Amino acid sequence: MALSDIAGRFDAYWSQRLVRAEQMIATFLPTDMEWLEDYEYMRRENALPAGSNLRDLVRKRLDWEIWSEYTLDCRVGRTLEKSGCSTVEVSPTLVESAAESILLRLQNELGGLRSLDALTLLRFLQGFLVNLKNRGAVEQAEVPRS
Repeated sequence: MALSDIAGRFDAYWSQRLVRAEQMIATFLPTDMEWLEDYEYMRRENALPAGSNLRDLVRKRLDWEIWSEYTLDCRVGRTLEKSGCSTVEVSPTLVESAAESILLRLQNELGGLRSLDALTLLRFLQGFLVNLKNRGAVEQAEVPRS
């Protein structure tokens, strides 16, 4: 599955099980968001105030946490990637295609790379992309949901 789909699938899965917004918030609200007035109101009244955007704030935070688990924080502490439970990779066909499209240009335009072979370039690109991913260089676009 595409990394861009994981947060939406996570939200859809839990939204089916925790139907009320209050249930979702109570389950997933991080402690550093407990100071929000809507959350304090929800705790007192067992319901969200009218016009509350707390569910959307929690959704955005979960999107960020999922993104960072697979990118920026993938090597920090006990993570899905380090435990081998779930990992992210760039599509091998896309990397191979990129390598094929730049190999001749690199060989012809950079004198020191004349003897560069396809396998070496492919390995370099794969390592380079993993390094970029691990440093958070993956777009995390905020996409409005309907």
